[in-house]
Amino acid sequence: MNGRAFLLLLITLSGGLTVGGCATQPTTVAEQPPDVRQLIVGKPQIRLPAARLAEVKSIALGAADSKGWTLVEDRADKVVLKRPMDPASPQAIALGANGGEEPIVEVTAYFVEEPGGVIVALTADALAKGPNQTMRRVDYTESYRADLKRSLQSLGETWAANRERVSAALAWHRSAAQSPEVPYPYGDPKAGLQGVPKDPLKAAWAEGTTLVDDLPAASAASDQAGDQPAPQSAAAGSESAPVVTPSGPSTDSARSAAATPTVSNSNLVALDQRPRTGMWAYYAEQFAITRGCALTDQGALLIEQRPDAEILDVPCRNLPAFRLRCHNGVCRSLE
Repeated sequence: MNGRAFLLLLITLSGGLTVGGCATQPTTVAEQPPDVRQLIVGKPQIRLPAARLAEVKSIALGAADSKGWTLVEDRADKVVLKRPMDPASPQAIALGANGGEEPIVEVTAYFVEEPGGVIVALTADALAKGPNQTMRRVDYTESYRADLKRSLQSLGETWAANRERVSAALAWHRSAAQSPEVPYPYGDPKAGLQGVPKDPLKAAWAEGTTLVDDLPAASAASDQAGDQPAPQSAAAGSESAPVVTPSGPSTDSARSAAATPTVSNSNLVALDQRPRTGMWAYYAEQFAITRGCALTDQGALLIEQRPDAEILDVPCRNLPAFRLRCHNGVCRSLE
């Protein structure tokens, strides 16, 4: 075999090995995300007629932001929140505090959008360190089932009371994103706003929203009402933020308390009656906080409702109160 023939043979063999090597490379199959519909089978849930996922999810985040909850995970179809357990609660005592760290409660809200509305399902877990300092997770969904379902009912009632302004905020949110004259999402970037939340829809949820400090005790009585859609009356089709509600005043008595839906102040991720009035109260508070204000328990107070804006006062523990004019998530000082 002459040199040229040998060279051609090497080239042919090399090409064959290269092709063969490519052909035998292992293929990687992308892992499919779990189907949320399967994850929520048997979990406490409610269907919110005529709702949109973006609206419901923004409501949940707004409620979480308003008081004390830490956002652990934020995906298109779920939100995970956490906070320390009340050390005096039976659950915290049962789990124990290893290494001086109190147990943590974690609430997951799942969102499933359908042609006629949105399904919201809730689960609850407790996280605590074991004797070997490894984190262990305990599913508390069944223990809190009655509380979770009461919270979902509160979700429906609050949505009924606020759906119009939440939808209006969403409409503004979309128009601002499309308008060349209003840089998305907050208008004039030179307006001096700092620390404003990412989602203007949260402002539509600011009135009356907060999260309580205590965790619920496990329900002793069995939950007799099945998972049912939100009622179709004026207080139905309603939606509020995902909540874990402890044993407290019955839902029936809460319904009859007033025309405007109210929510037990013992909810885990819920609303209470603290007077944070005004659609743009959340933004007013953020405006003040970024300027050194230590908020009082009152929060932002609505002074005047105008057709084109709200006038709010934000009392501070360490500074004179801020008087602000707020509209569409933009606040400016009037002083």
